[in-house]
Amino acid sequence: MKFPIILQVDKKRPREGSVISFSDQDSEGIQRPHDDAIVLVLKIGGNRVKRVLVDTGSSADILYKRAFDQMNLELRHLGQVRTPLVGFTGDTLQPLGKIPLRVEFGPVFGNDRLSGS
Repeated sequence: MKFPIILQVDKKRPREGSVISFSDQDSEGIQRPHDDAIVLVLKIGGNRVKRVLVDTGSSADILYKRAFDQMNLELRHLGQVRTPLVGFTGDTLQPLGKIPLRVEFGPVFGNDRLSGS
């Protein structure tokens, strides 16, 4: 059984110069129209994380427990979160906490406070 770490960005705010854009060459082989999530490799908390799905319609970022452990993060570093997360089926999950992690992609980076469960 896989146990997920659910990560949710507390507040989203646009940052100057943090635009990610793609050229026609980047989209070769993609059938249009589509609404698939973008898949990236990011540097999160100093660790290279592959297959990061970016879906602008989602309010939660999900990191499985195995990846959390591989990043050598410790549950004791999580801050308290009181609000449960609600899934697509209405199921609720209480996050274990939140942790600030540096997220890097290309020359742009930012600090996001993430909550984990």
